[in-house]
Amino acid sequence: MHANRLADELGIPTVIVPRFPAHFSALGMLMADERQDFIRTRLAPLVEVDFQELARIHAETVERAKQDVKLAKHVEFQIKLDLRYVGQEFTLAVPVDLKQIEQGDAAGIRRAFDELHEHRYAHHAADEPVEMVNYRLVAIGRRPTLALPKVTGNGERGATSAFGRRQVYFDDPETPIDCPVYDRATLAPGTRIAGPALVQEYASTTVIFAADSCAVADTGELVIAIGRGS
Repeated sequence: MHANRLADELGIPTVIVPRFPAHFSALGMLMADERQDFIRTRLAPLVEVDFQELARIHAETVERAKQDVKLAKHVEFQIKLDLRYVGQEFTLAVPVDLKQIEQGDAAGIRRAFDELHEHRYAHHAADEPVEMVNYRLVAIGRRPTLALPKVTGNGERGATSAFGRRQVYFDDPETPIDCPVYDRATLAPGTRIAGPALVQEYASTTVIFAADSCAVADTGELVIAIGRGS
């Protein structure tokens, strides 16, 4: 309802109103992948890490994750080691693969840590000793991709048909403006609407100001061009 006015004040030229805007956040939450993190503390210098023990910990943790993750049939695993230079307080979670653990590739893991430290902080200390603090397994249960219903509308492509009109107060509280009102469910892709107008749908209303114009995208979003001084 307020997006176009705020965009005008902030100098934003385009506003995109997604489908089902009143439920967009809830929909994203419900369709988000499941994630669980499993952590085992194993403090040791990297050059002294018992990689056989680490492989055993990994196998145990994977079995635990398969029991705990509800979407276990579609689970993906990511292995990370929390590493730091000796004397540092904070760690970096360095991605590693199971092959590196099975082969005891401390040198490769060290290089990955130095590269990540360089990327994150713009410096690294290749001669400083590194220690491992935690083994970390990230288990991600992938949800199926959400398939939204196709956008069709009730009219021909680009057709515009208001279902009514309404008196709307914009800047002048004494003088309302007679605005056409459109039902979003009936707007076909390619439809263009010039402001002032209202686009009404279940649980939400989009206000298009006098200087704005709106186009319905092929995927159903309302793409609004903000006019100056809307």
